[in-house]
This record gives sequence, C-alpha cells and structure tokens, in this order.
Amino acid sequence: MNKIGVILDLEGTLISNGEALLGSIKLLEYLMEKNIPFRIITNTVSKSCKELSFAFHNVGIDIPEIYFINPIVTVKGFLSKNHIESFWFVGSNDTKSQLGIDGKYKEIPEYIILCDFENVDCNYELLNRIFSYIHKGSKLLTMSQSKYYLSKSGPKLDTGAFCSMFENITGINSILFGKPSDKIYQEAISQMNIESSKIIAIGDDVLTDIKGGNKMSAYSILVKSGKYKKDDETKIKPNKVVENLLEIIPFLKKINNEKDVL
Repeated sequence: MNKIGVILDLEGTLISNGEALLGSIKLLEYLMEKNIPFRIITNTVSKSCKELSFAFHNVGIDIPEIYFINPIVTVKGFLSKNHIESFWFVGSNDTKSQLGIDGKYKEIPEYIILCDFENVDCNYELLNRIFSYIHKGSKLLTMSQSKYYLSKSGPKLDTGAFCSMFENITGINSILFGKPSDKIYQEAISQMNIESSKIIAIGDDVLTDIKGGNKMSAYSILVKSGKYKKDDETKIKPNKVVENLLEIIPFLKKINNEKDVL
C-alpha cells in the first residue's frame, strides 16, 4: 500500500504559459516511476482534461487525462448525484461541452453556474440577469473564487472577481467547486483512494493551493513560483516552503525510506 498520495497544482506550479517549470518533469517522472498516486487539480476550465494532457505531451511528458481534475469534473458529479436539471450555465460553449449536460428551467433556474468569465461576452444585461435570478432565489455555483489569473500579457480578472461582486450585492454565499473548496480535493482523494492525512498538496498560491490543502489536513508545500509573492507563507502557513519542485523529490524519497536520499 502506498504511504502517500500527491495533489499538484497546474498553472504556476508545473507549467507556466505552456512551458514546464523547473523540476516539474523530473517530479512527475519520479511519481510515475515509483507508482506514487497523484492527481493534478486546477481551477482552469478553458481547456478540457484531454487538452491538458496534450499540453503536457508538448512539454515532454505523457500524463493520461484521467490524472487531471478541474471544477467541471466536480460540478458534473454534483449535478448527476443530486439529479439536478434546473440550472443556467454561464460560460463559453467550449466549457459547456465539457459538462455534457444541458440545463432545463422555465422562469428561474435552481442554480446558476459561473464559469470562465474571461471567455464570455460580459455586458450589463448579462450581469443584471444573473443578479435578478439570485435575487429571486437561484443558488450560485462557481468554478473559481480567484480574483485574477496570470496570462502572457499580465494578470487578468478571473471568474471569482465577478462572483465576489454578486456575493457582496446580494449578501449570499456562492458554492465553490474549484480550489480551495474541499469538493475538488475530495474528488482527487476519492480517485486515489487514500486518506487525506496521507496527502501532500503542492502549489504556488496560498489562497487556493495551501488553504485547500490545509483544510483537508494534507501536508502542504508552497512553491516559490507562479503567483507566489514574498512572505506569502506568513498569510496562510504551509507545512513546507521550497524554491522549486526539484527540492520536493529528496523529501519524497525520505518519506519512502529510499537509500539514495540526497
């Protein structure tokens, strides 16, 4: 039986704008060589799990698509498990196709699902329609509460910025399916069939990766890459801080009691 399982963040931790970050390939190769269960979880929904798998192929390593989990996977399971048909999906057609389920409602949807606002033609009419439905009783589901994401041209507003606006105006709390929600972590843990206390959660963002890992009682490791800013580790304390992913391999070897620990 494996002693540990690993949950890794994607953008800013393993890759950045389509390029592998220092140590990411070697770490993934080590996990596969030692048959250590792992999952890559991301709040990114603009690419399907299949597309993410292909992106890793392009940087030099083959990771099956089943190893990737995004909020779409989690929401799809929630809708199916609870037999929910009354919902309005607010997102791009590409992302909607990942969900594979069409919402049905007459006047007011039971749920509003907010997704990839960066790919939606966002205008006053759309925002006011969402506000009106929430005001009349619709529940708000969101893929992300992140206020921004990093792009090649710099930081850009993310779905969480709009979600926060609706929460502030209406006084309701959205139901989060992306990090740091326990829902997406539970999906990964369930797939690996490992106790949360035996999970190592690795990421660059203290507000999503470290906060989410800590909530699940996982051993959290903050990587100084991507969204990391100086002294982030003082805001939400991780169990360990590393400069890059290469530093994690000796740590995992020590846990596995391997003889060639550096």
